[in-house]
Amino acid sequence: MHTEWKFHRRAVLQCIEQFLENPGGKMEQQSSSLINNAAWEKCIKSLLTSESLPSYGASFLFLLDDNFYYPSMRYEVFQLARKYSLGFCQIYCSVI
Repeated sequence: MHTEWKFHRRAVLQCIEQFLENPGGKMEQQSSSLINNAAWEKCIKSLLTSESLPSYGASFLFLLDDNFYYPSMRYEVFQLARKYSLGFCQIYCSVI
């Protein structure tokens, strides 16, 4: 049985993939309302019109704040990065 967190995680990855496929395009409506489309589009519009980005090209960093407890959770993100030939880094913070 899928938990609600799993559906949210998948929805976020789908949004990121849509952005990678077509950065200037409008986001397709998700089958569920897990993502606030207006907020996501506002964020993307802000990124694409930012004056702080260099004119010769822009670099983006997607920071996913999740515990990704199981390796399969991290692997979904890794697969997305590999599909688009992007860098991938995971940082482990021990809070003992």
